[in-house]
Amino acid sequence: MVSFVIPVYNAEKTISRCVDSILAQTYTDIEVILIDDDSRDNSSQICKKYCEKDSRVKYYKKENGGAASARNYGLRVSKGQYIQFVDADDYIKCDMTEKMLKSLLKNSCDWCICGIEFISLTKIEMNTFGDHFCKNRMEICSIINEFYDSAILHSCCNKLYKRNLIHELMPESYIYGEDYVFNLRYLQNVLSLTVIDEPLYIYDCTNESVTRGKKKNTATVIKEQYELSCAIFLELFQDEKLIDTVTTFFIKNLLSNIVSQTTIFGITTKCVNDTLVQYEKETQRVCGNGMLEQAIHESNYRYIARLLRKKRIDSMIKSAIKRIVYAFN
Repeated sequence: MVSFVIPVYNAEKTISRCVDSILAQTYTDIEVILIDDDSRDNSSQICKKYCEKDSRVKYYKKENGGAASARNYGLRVSKGQYIQFVDADDYIKCDMTEKMLKSLLKNSCDWCICGIEFISLTKIEMNTFGDHFCKNRMEICSIINEFYDSAILHSCCNKLYKRNLIHELMPESYIYGEDYVFNLRYLQNVLSLTVIDEPLYIYDCTNESVTRGKKKNTATVIKEQYELSCAIFLELFQDEKLIDTVTTFFIKNLLSNIVSQTTIFGITTKCVNDTLVQYEKETQRVCGNGMLEQAIHESNYRYIARLLRKKRIDSMIKSAIKRIVYAFN
């Protein structure tokens, strides 16, 4: 049996779409665990109606604690041999579970990952990772290195887990990224994995809920996640190239996070990301000699910014200052 764990918080507008997509799965040996994280709208009434209509649906209500807390609660009460996570804002294609379980069993793997379709107010984007069967850790390392920037490890919702390989629950202290840490810990128990190129999970970016908060992690938490990533990847793979990839990713995340909280003169997160992409080779070069890793460990974020700052940002600052001065004249 596959257990679906869904954290629910003020999701009255989307929860029916979510549950309907799960109940419509071509693979039917499932249970649907709805964890109400103390919603203040009509979510509880909607969830209870599904319990009345389909015995596979189970509803639990708990004190508000966030997405990780709700998922952990769901993990504790679920009974399935396999686990899938779905957010109440999102939905899945009708053959997602069948295809992922078939791929997992066919290749005797420990983990299955599929692509994601992102829907925003303005566009639809696909995040896919190709079709792969990684039968050992060397091949797993290669896939992670290739698709790390595409966030292959950063969501729990496009994955099928084996319950007996989940040895640790999600950390509940993080504002964001608890599922990434959960995946890192799960990866320690994985000897093989399969990847499905098809985007079987539909991520709706147009709503806000328990899993769609605008708050960001602190620099300290980002540093903790980075150091955990390096420790686990070195333990499993001993691959310095992957560490460089991870370092570059966290540098972007760190600077974007800082800028999003302290925007100056109209410099946005997108500007920082675009600039870092433009100077990707330079970032990799600096990462390669260890200065950025050391700067992250020492929490020397000014040094990081100074290493990567370029004329494009400087010119935008000067341009913004000119506009401000002009406005006051």
